[in-house]
Amino acid sequence: MTLKEKSLYHQIHPLKLATDIGCESLSLYFFRRHDLVPGLVTHFAPPIAVSLALILCADFESIKESRAGAYLRRYMTTSHWPHQTVADCHCDSKPFACMDNWNPKSVSKTAVWAYEVWCEKAATVR
Repeated sequence: MTLKEKSLYHQIHPLKLATDIGCESLSLYFFRRHDLVPGLVTHFAPPIAVSLALILCADFESIKESRAGAYLRRYMTTSHWPHQTVADCHCDSKPFACMDNWNPKSVSKTAVWAYEVWCEKAATVR
């Protein structure tokens, strides 16, 4: 299996998904306590380490032959990977969750800002 295939199929590996979900939850706890460094470390380091370990060591043949593997091959081409990486880091709800856990009073500010951005994008599409 090539490195490109491993990079594609590792994204739906159960260990990768569990790590992403668990680490995000733990990092939000640290952000709530205003512990920036532990929050950032737990948010980014374990998912990157698990991704590297899976790509180097795991066998993805069962995932490749599954329906989920066929879905990935069809709809997630290599041209989408850079966009997905940027989206995961910046355009997803993660920054909002981190900010809102850092300062719970910022929820309304975040919601207003998100609404303004959405309206601006909707206006440019017309």
